[in-house]
Amino acid sequence: MAYIFESEAFAQAIKLYRKNKKITQQVLADELLIARPTINLLENQKVKPTREQIEIICTKINQPISNFFHQEQVKPLLYMMGNINSFNDKETLIRMLERINIRNRYYLLNRRAN
Repeated sequence: MAYIFESEAFAQAIKLYRKNKKITQQVLADELLIARPTINLLENQKVKPTREQIEIICTKINQPISNFFHQEQVKPLLYMMGNINSFNDKETLIRMLERINIRNRYYLLNRRAN
């Protein structure tokens, strides 16, 4: 089983934290030693956070990392094999393999955090 990162929940948690603390993106960015545009991109789900960003943000907003992951019901390789006939180009296959790699990294991060 793999774990899926919940970008929307993560983004909402950051926004809610800032709202409750009445602070700007810049203030939060300064406290976390992260660039303000990165906070903006994370809140708007334009980028996926790095493992380090997840850790420091979760610590700052007092949320367990596990709040932002859910267990995938289908194993990634089985999913890919089931859809192999629908691949019509090399780029699709590469994207699928990248997603599997990302999921496995987040799975390991979540296991290490718990």
